[in-house]
Amino acid sequence: MIRAHYAGPGWLCVATLLWAHSAGATETTSRNYHLFPRDVVRVSVFGEPDMSVERRIDGDGSVDLPLIGSVQAQNLTVTELEERIRERYLDGQFFVHPQVAVAVADYAPKEIAVMGQVKNPGAVALPLEADTLPLVEVISRAGGFTRIGRAESVRITRRAADGSTRTFIVNVKSMLDGQGRPQPFMTLPGDVVFVPEAIF
Repeated sequence: MIRAHYAGPGWLCVATLLWAHSAGATETTSRNYHLFPRDVVRVSVFGEPDMSVERRIDGDGSVDLPLIGSVQAQNLTVTELEERIRERYLDGQFFVHPQVAVAVADYAPKEIAVMGQVKNPGAVALPLEADTLPLVEVISRAGGFTRIGRAESVRITRRAADGSTRTFIVNVKSMLDGQGRPQPFMTLPGDVVFVPEAIF
């Protein structure tokens, strides 16, 4: 339970495929990965080698690109950022049919803080290509609950981009027991997880 307070057509096709493979040959970027500040992205435009750049996403979530300047990238998937860049090149009339490829060259470290009644409190690092982690796995990576941990009322505090916070109270015990087939609660980088002490 969770409570929340884009020569001949054939040659062009082959060339495009080869370019796309080359653009992302060293990455295994998930198309659904959501970009975060400090991630390094490699951006290229087919047939325009001068447009190929590698940039780090700034702390405000933007990335600076040739001709079009600042583009907001935070929380977009790789596919969504490709489309946003393509639209900006079209709007500025820089290219007629720009084919944009984005790949993550380096992932920013992402952590979740775990406090309270767990065996190994501290920071839990997300896998490099992950942008979420199930709460149950976060607790497991922190060593699990202590003997007096209150698994029924785990508190997650999440800060939004505007500075506001939301608090969730999650019954992790029901997830572990499989009671009612509860949906997994997905934590995000920057979340603070607190396990209170059980009341006897």
